[in-house]
Amino acid sequence: MGAHGFKLLAGVETLEGDGTTGFATPLATLHKFQGTADAFLTTPVNGIVDAYGTLSYETKVDTGIGLTAVSAAVTYHDFETERGSTSLGSEWDVEVTGRFGDRWTAGVKYASLDGDGPIADRDKIWVSVGFTY
Repeated sequence: MGAHGFKLLAGVETLEGDGTTGFATPLATLHKFQGTADAFLTTPVNGIVDAYGTLSYETKVDTGIGLTAVSAAVTYHDFETERGSTSLGSEWDVEVTGRFGDRWTAGVKYASLDGDGPIADRDKIWVSVGFTY
């Protein structure tokens, strides 16, 4: 759902675990799907349920210094085990990206995970620069 540059997204993602082995995606990028803090690069043995919501905004700009577009997003994740519904914590992610001309982007992401049980609290900052050819 979106209007005037704003978008709202909500969803639930479930990855199963059988109590011994969690669902494995060895070639996946879970950074995109289960929070920017990367606490769940390996699915817990009891699985994981990620209920999330994102509010984002994107606009074109003309700054005179080359910046042509800006986007920002805030995402909230609530994590629990798929088997037993035990809380694994919650996470806030914030992202801001700027586009420079047609080829360059630069961005910063911040993640703050408030872990429960065996999941430790963590904060991460990601800085990126991209070039499209």
